[in-house]
Amino acid sequence: MVLGLTETERRQFVRWVDEHRHEILPDEDELSEDLQREVLRRSAELRDHPELAETLDADYFERVKRRVAKAHGAHDLPVLLKGRRPIR
Repeated sequence: MVLGLTETERRQFVRWVDEHRHEILPDEDELSEDLQREVLRRSAELRDHPELAETLDADYFERVKRRVAKAHGAHDLPVLLKGRRPIR
């Protein structure tokens, strides 16, 4: 659709998008109030219950993938992991 515009029209469109970017997408540096509350809630939860924290070591993402696979009742999640090695 955009490529069907003339060069002048595309320039006008790009200028308009640039000028109205803040209306189209929220500022990436700002969190919504709901998200701010959730971050604060989780932060307080970890402060009050440090045993809930997990170590972000070399095997962390493998553990996460295994939990996701288990939650989905899959053994290797071939669709979600397309071409990656199976989860054991």
